[in-house]
Parts: sequence; C-alpha cells; structure tokens
Amino acid sequence: MAAKISIVLATYNGSKYLAEQLESICAQTLLPAELVICDDNSSDATSQIVTEFCANAPFPVTFHRNPKALGFRDNFIGAYQLATGDWIAFCDQDDVWHPEKLEKVAAHTEGSRVTMIVHQASLIDETGRNIGSFNQGITTTKQRGTLQYNAWGTFWGFSIVVRRDVLDLVSPAHRFVDFIDPRHLIAHDRWACFLAQTLGETVEIAEPLVGYRQHASNVYGVPGKRDQPARGNFLAEQLPYIAATKSMLNIIELFPNDVEERFPAFDRMKANAFYRAALLHQQHRGLVFSKSRISSFFICLRGVITGRYRAVHDGSMQWRSLAKDLKFIFG
Repeated sequence: MAAKISIVLATYNGSKYLAEQLESICAQTLLPAELVICDDNSSDATSQIVTEFCANAPFPVTFHRNPKALGFRDNFIGAYQLATGDWIAFCDQDDVWHPEKLEKVAAHTEGSRVTMIVHQASLIDETGRNIGSFNQGITTTKQRGTLQYNAWGTFWGFSIVVRRDVLDLVSPAHRFVDFIDPRHLIAHDRWACFLAQTLGETVEIAEPLVGYRQHASNVYGVPGKRDQPARGNFLAEQLPYIAATKSMLNIIELFPNDVEERFPAFDRMKANAFYRAALLHQQHRGLVFSKSRISSFFICLRGVITGRYRAVHDGSMQWRSLAKDLKFIFG
C-alpha cells in the first residue's frame, strides 16, 4: 500500500509565485494524499489564489489562515500539525516542484527504519530559469544510518520529507533555541532533521526534485560565508549553541519507553553519547571564548589533543572551528 504523503505549505504574501508552485503540485506524477496550506495573515492576493485553487484541486486541500501572523517558523509547525498523512513533505510558496518529486520519494517510504528522505535541488531565478544546482552535500543516492549528520546541521525544508510519527513523538513546544538567531526557537526543518536523524535512517536522493527559487525576498537563500563576530561577541554567539545542545539531550529523555519498538533504528545509548560529545565540543569552545588570550591558547591546544575539534558524526577535523578559535586568540 502506497504511503500517504501530505504536502504542508506555509504562505505569507506569496502571490507573486504561489500559482506556479500550486500548478507544479498538481502536475505531480504521484498526487499527494492532501495539501495543507497555512497562511500567515497575508495582505496580498494569496488568500484569493488559494481559494480559487481549492475549488478545482485534484486532491483534498485544507486552508487555514492565522488571525495573527506567527512568523514562518510557527506557521510551518502549525501547518504540519493539521496534516493527516503518514509522511510530511514541506513546501515553500515560491519554489517549483519537478513532476516526479513525490513519486521518487514514495519509492523509499517502505520499511520501519527510514524516518527522513532528502534530495538535491536545481536553482532557478525569478523567471524560473535554471541558474545552477544545490546538492546539499548529496552526491549519490543512498541510505544513511542514524546520527550521520552534524548535530547542528539541517537540510533545507523544501527538500525534506519526514515520517509524521517522528514529528508527533515530542511536542514542538520543546524545540530548542535557534542558535543562528536566538530570538526564536528552531524552525520546522531543523526540528525535523534533529528528530529524524536521531530516531532513524535517512535516504538521500541524488537528483534535483525541486526548483529552488532565488530572489530578493528569500527568507533564506543559498548559504554563503558568514561574517566573523567582533572579538567581544564570540562568547555571546557561542552560548545559544551550548543551550541548544543541552536541550537536545533533554529532548531524548522525553522519548517514551517504547520508542525502540516504534523506531527500530534508534539506539538510546548511542544518541545520548552523541549529543553529550556534541555538548562537550560546544562547552570547550565556550571556555576558549571566556578566558584570557594565554589561557584560551592552552585550552584550545588541549582541545586539539583531546579531539574536541573532531566532528561527532564522522570524526573529521573541524578546521573552520579551530580557525575561528585561533582568530579569537590571536586576532
């Protein structure tokens, strides 16, 4: 029996590109079980476009409009909570899905070990013209085991299809702080990646299945180089990472006792060890940023010797982290 895939689409003043995105969903070779659209109190023609679409959509559509804007993070969270499918496919209002996206994803939904499916994308400009590729580090189609990714990393939301019961295991009220922007809790994509890679295995599809539109109004575009903070701000930037990683450990404690039966790839001991090691890494760097230059140098050196600069998920040397810490010391 084919998995029921719900598409979850969050909108806000998206009238410029929304109709094209909705058309691409209708053009899927495998139609979704449903489409859930949550609008964040748009002031443009978004509501009208959606209402007209609902009248002729070839699948069930739920349209909810927030009476007060929540922001894209909570809008997506609220949208997936309305969905009823076995799998959730996150959808941005300004992209264009390739026709075979859901069909190719659905081929990997069998079995109890896979909790997330991710894929490459093509980059398109405002007119829909292809301007490049966005592989997210996906080079071959394969299935990866639990905890194979950076503890603080994510795939872009439009490329994530996640099992619904992963998102239901812990209330989104327990989300940790967004360490990139600590004014907020983490968004739906980072939350899904954290839970899914902890609880199960991930299928990577090395094919572009979405046209990821680049334009002036992107909430997030293709990631670029981040500016280094001023020397006095290094510790302030580090503290949200420490707080978030502590929360990751606490969230694992919230998993019910039968979690291993529901997610046979999950290993509680492995997960605790993984996030404890991640926390030690972040706490080490916080210590570097809180001491004098001389003390920080020796703390940094000890960290190199003891492996604090090696990635928890694959043991690789984190040269960028080390370079940043040395910049703090000698900059």
